[in-house]
Amino acid sequence: MTDMNPLAQSAPQDQILGVLPRLYNLARYNFRDAKDAEDATQEAVLKILAHWDSIRNEAPREHWMLKIAFTTIRSHQRSTSSRERTMTGFKDEFMEETQESSIASVIQEEDRERLREAVQSLPD
Repeated sequence: MTDMNPLAQSAPQDQILGVLPRLYNLARYNFRDAKDAEDATQEAVLKILAHWDSIRNEAPREHWMLKIAFTTIRSHQRSTSSRERTMTGFKDEFMEETQESSIASVIQEEDRERLREAVQSLPD
């Protein structure tokens, strides 16, 4: 079966460039952050180029490229959300420790002040 898509006969770079806006739009739709969308699109393009020779001509190459992009985006989302959860956990722990140390500092200062007052109230 031959691919009737005119892009199928062009060089891989030309085909990828022809689909690149759709790859980016797919990534941008799935990410709120443009940088994450760009990273996922770049990763997808690298995977497409790495596996270019393994494509079968059963489906249009554009579908194959979009499938790789979609899979890459999902993978990127999982790793990004995992990183965010980890960073949020660190931030929460840091904030708790900072708050606890701030509270401890206030308590220590109050204790020092009470001690000063007690010492001053002692008879000479």
